[in-house]
Amino acid sequence: MDPSEVEIQADSAGSGRPEAVASGIPEHRRTQEVLRRSQEELQSVLASIPDYLWSADIDSQGHVAYRYHSPGVEKITGRPPDFYMLGPERWLSTVHPDDMPKIQKALQAIMTGHLPQLTEEYRIILPDGTVRWVRDNVQMRRREGSTRLDGVVSDITERKETENALRLSEASLKEALLAAHMGVWEWRAADGTLTWDDNFCRIAGRDPILLVPGDLEQAKMFVPESWERLKVAGENALVTGIPFDLDLELIRPDGSKRWLIGRGKPRRDALSRITHLRGTVQDITERKQVEEALRESEERYRQLFEVESDAILVVEVDSGRILDVNAAALSVYGYSREEFLGLAVGHISAEPEKTRATIAGRLTQVQLRWHRKKDGTLFPVEITGNYFVSQGCNIHVAAIRDITERKRAEEERQRSFDQLRALAAHLQSIREEERKRVAREIHDQLGQALTDIRIDLSSLIRELPSGDKPPSKRTSSILQLVDESIRVVRRISTELRPGILDDLGLVAALEWAGEDFQSRTGTTCRLRLPQEAIAVGAEQATAIFRIFQETLTNVARHADASAVEVRLAAEHGGLMLEVYDDGKGIPKDKLGASKSLGILGMRERAMLLGGELTIEGIPENGTTVRVRIPGLYPTRGDQAHD
Repeated sequence: MDPSEVEIQADSAGSGRPEAVASGIPEHRRTQEVLRRSQEELQSVLASIPDYLWSADIDSQGHVAYRYHSPGVEKITGRPPDFYMLGPERWLSTVHPDDMPKIQKALQAIMTGHLPQLTEEYRIILPDGTVRWVRDNVQMRRREGSTRLDGVVSDITERKETENALRLSEASLKEALLAAHMGVWEWRAADGTLTWDDNFCRIAGRDPILLVPGDLEQAKMFVPESWERLKVAGENALVTGIPFDLDLELIRPDGSKRWLIGRGKPRRDALSRITHLRGTVQDITERKQVEEALRESEERYRQLFEVESDAILVVEVDSGRILDVNAAALSVYGYSREEFLGLAVGHISAEPEKTRATIAGRLTQVQLRWHRKKDGTLFPVEITGNYFVSQGCNIHVAAIRDITERKRAEEERQRSFDQLRALAAHLQSIREEERKRVAREIHDQLGQALTDIRIDLSSLIRELPSGDKPPSKRTSSILQLVDESIRVVRRISTELRPGILDDLGLVAALEWAGEDFQSRTGTTCRLRLPQEAIAVGAEQATAIFRIFQETLTNVARHADASAVEVRLAAEHGGLMLEVYDDGKGIPKDKLGASKSLGILGMRERAMLLGGELTIEGIPENGTTVRVRIPGLYPTRGDQAHD
């Protein structure tokens, strides 16, 4: 029979063995067409499913030969079926190195027949370097002399990524719960079973490996008042479905207490029946402690606020509205608390624009402002303030002190000070006048008398009979004594009040004093005096001259200088005297020392005339004294010296 006319079909008896059936050529071709179409449909189905199928034979020698890889292999692995048909080494080359040990172990188990069926999840590396997770389900079938392996490989990358994201999310949630001191609990209504997580155990101070306590022990975990509220809230949630949120005080096994926020929410089944409660607990002990400390702090603040003797106002910066006042403010201003809280801060100020500018400028201290009481009385105040933000509002707290009595005392003290200074000036003037009078009397009376004695004594000596003998030593000694007395009288008179100051003026007096200083001390004294005449009153001239004298005295005593430079000039409607020495420089601690009476006297002389005196000393680089007296102008009536 022609082979083309033989059709192979299954035995009708069900033996599974094919048998030959004679047929005509048309039937054979029809069968081939059906087979072709079936194969096409199978390939189409295999190409459409996301997984790929593979099949391999293992011979008696343990050699593996792939028989088939479905087209889906390229979608998952990025490699065509022909790549894997070359042998299992190609497949192993795609396995991720970290997963290779478990794959080799699984392959060994299959090859030895220890596992007829195996499911393994591992990673493969695609040609572009992408890593993908796959699940390989392998079924082993033994036949005569060989073993067949059939596998289905599925891409589980998305599932693995989802699992990993879920795992990370759960880890993050646990970390968040731990950071927030939160635990999770669940209570099932059917059997009253309570479960909680490790965080709950940690908060409750219990060992997580121990069983959750029963109802009686649960009641002992809370103070009685908290337990009763928790029971009522739980029962109400089961009946009404309303969640609860409670502050509870928990007692740990060691007796310490913790504050919790207990939250619970009913859960329902498909028939909308409440089956269990689920919720969280959060340890808020630290927050409670902070709140308690804040409450105590606020109480202390309120007590200090009320007992403070200064008036205190709490003001909203933007609106200027008074938010709070203390008892002292009520007493000082005469308003009631209710009246105060209806006012703006500008209402109590006699200078509202300045007050608003002070608050807007966030000044923390104002030395003097004028405020107004309820009855209209104006009074001076001193304000110390601070600023902070509360609930989004800028707040100004001002401590206001009534300084009426202090101002009165200061004014009285200033009056006394002015009177004392006027008295000092008067005494200074009297002293200078007295010195002038005494100096003139010494010069005119005593000096003239000594001069007359000198003349008469000289005449008497000439009239004595002497013969050829020269005057005796005693006679010469008497004449020298009289001459010395005349010089002493002149010196004392000059020191009391140099006549040149009154006769020739300030410039000439300074020039004389400088030359005298140079001749007595050997210290060079260079003078730069004005060419124009300067109108100087007697008091001003005396003050400047005395300051100059005291300065030269200090240079001679303390400076160890080799030269002194003096400058006198009319500047800015006043007179400036500047004396510089190149000595060792006056230390700063000596400038204000109570024992520096000379410096104090110099300052006082300048102040009495409305002037000022400054002294600057640089170690080893000399000292400069500057004195400025206001109200002096050039005039042609004075003598000019330089």
